[in-house]
Amino acid sequence: MSVKDLAHEISRTRSLVDQLLMTRLSDLGYPMLSPTHGDVLSQLFMRGDMCMRDLSSAIGRDPSTVTALVRKLVALGFVETHKSDRDRRSTVVSLTEEGHRLREPFSQISNELRRSWEEGVDAEDLSACVRVLAAMRGNLAAAMGRREDGTSAEPPRG
Repeated sequence: MSVKDLAHEISRTRSLVDQLLMTRLSDLGYPMLSPTHGDVLSQLFMRGDMCMRDLSSAIGRDPSTVTALVRKLVALGFVETHKSDRDRRSTVVSLTEEGHRLREPFSQISNELRRSWEEGVDAEDLSACVRVLAAMRGNLAAAMGRREDGTSAEPPRG
């Protein structure tokens, strides 16, 4: 494999990660959830209630995409939204009781995923891989005039 194949390898790897996640979610009775829904739920498991802006930044997705993801999760009964007490313009996303019940299945899937990609790979190589990918992501974001969270690096106008 040459360095020129890197983007292709990253894409194929991401595709397999998504396939594994979708298969396991379906096996556990959650075929309606996608890996991107999992990104939202995982952030809520780790951080608790989050405003939409912070959630968008945390998963590196456009706010309109996060709004659509959250709406589906609300319709499925896994999350609920309400206006922030501090800033009525801000919407806060919270896990419902049903959403909290997803924590253990998500943890099991995450552990399986981690074990799968770590098998036969040296810990130092994994650390180097994470560092290199993070640097590449930063370089690509800078080349596009964006921060790593997907927001514009340009100062707001006005």
